[in-house]
Amino acid sequence: MDALGWELYPYPVRVEELLEGNSPKVVREPNAVSPPRRLAGPVLLNKTGATGGFSAYVVVVPEMEVGVVLLANRFVPGPSRIRAVHAILEAA
Repeated sequence: MDALGWELYPYPVRVEELLEGNSPKVVREPNAVSPPRRLAGPVLLNKTGATGGFSAYVVVVPEMEVGVVLLANRFVPGPSRIRAVHAILEAA
C-alpha cells in the first residue's frame, strides 16, 4: 500500500516483500490503485530514493518507536539498501 509516496507493510515483514514492493516494476511502471485500507497492528513505512550519485532508504515502525535512515554519498542499489536496513531491524 502507498501513502503519499511511502509504502506501508504489516510489521514484521519479510525482506522479500520489501524487495518486491520496491522493485523496478513497482517503482517505474504504472500499477493498479486499490482503495485505502487501515492496516491492523504494527506497520512499517519505508521510502527509497536516489539521485545524482546519492542514495537513501528510510524505514519507520511507529509502534516500536524505531526508525532507520541509510544515507550514502554514492549510488547503492536499492536491494542492498533494503537488505541492510532489514537486517538492522531484525537485530533490534
